[in-house]
Amino acid sequence: MMKLRHFGGWAPAALLAAAVLAGCEPDTAPPFTIEETGSIEGLLYYDADEDALFDPSDGDRALSGVEVRFTVRGDTAQIYKTVTSDAQGRFEVTGLPAGTHSAYIRAASLPAGVVLCTNPLDVTVEPGVTRFFRLQTRGGCLVLISVAEGIGSGNAVVRGIVTSAPNMLRSGGDYTYIQDASGGIRVFGSSLATQGIEVGDRLEVSGVIAVFSGDFQLSQPVVRSITKAFGTVTPANVTTAQIAAAGPNEKDPLQGTLVKVSKAKFTDVFGAGGINNRNAIINDGTGATQIRFETGLYSDAAALPAAYPVGPKCYDITGVVGNFNDAGQIFPRTRADVVEVPCS
Repeated sequence: MMKLRHFGGWAPAALLAAAVLAGCEPDTAPPFTIEETGSIEGLLYYDADEDALFDPSDGDRALSGVEVRFTVRGDTAQIYKTVTSDAQGRFEVTGLPAGTHSAYIRAASLPAGVVLCTNPLDVTVEPGVTRFFRLQTRGGCLVLISVAEGIGSGNAVVRGIVTSAPNMLRSGGDYTYIQDASGGIRVFGSSLATQGIEVGDRLEVSGVIAVFSGDFQLSQPVVRSITKAFGTVTPANVTTAQIAAAGPNEKDPLQGTLVKVSKAKFTDVFGAGGINNRNAIINDGTGATQIRFETGLYSDAAALPAAYPVGPKCYDITGVVGNFNDAGQIFPRTRADVVEVPCS
């Protein structure tokens, strides 16, 4: 019979096997239970500056009359307790079982324009302990730009790389363009002009989704974060016909994005046919669209006809795509975005 060595000498393998088997037997004793309950006190508030602190001097405000349901974690249908926040945004719930549960906020009880980006939230109850629970609401939740545009109207938070910084397009600094993997959008507001934002920075900003003359924009912007020199966006190669086709659809994937057209000619004078005197018609041979030079490039529109005459010259043009009353347009960001090239 095989033997195994142990501290005292040699032991039969059968004895060791018996000991191992005995150690692997399942514990049939009943599970340990905690009968003592715990309590939760909480504050529900709107975080205006999104700093995760309740400070009314920053515009934060308590939210009253909001319903909070404490449920089995992962199952909002199994409700332990339901409470409603008071005039100071406070609530208290007692007699909750120990453990981790879900705190589910009934969205319909939130004021208009206020959202909770994670719902339900996990909350842990300790036996014999009253824990404090802060519920922070916002004006919008971080989404892709394409999702924000799908909202149509309302609050949103987006994040993207800056393709056109404040003061590049418009001298007032109220046009900023950002772009993520899903698309681009104009951020409208002069408040960004004083924050040192540059092309290549990553900007996270909240605001109100709106449509201005057929063009999507994020207005009333509040900057949440700026990551300097995050990266660059390579302009997509497109045709003038594609820009024109994107004009009637404010949700077209080209809208708000950085693009480049090649070997386009100015085929009509600025202001021809009743368009703005900062606009001209360009064509790369696929179809006509508009180009617009904003005040950041030329303060005096009278200088444009001489700078870009109608004729045989060809240009590579980089800019962001927009539209005005369904007319597709490309906006160069600087004069260097329009480069004369051989037509052949």
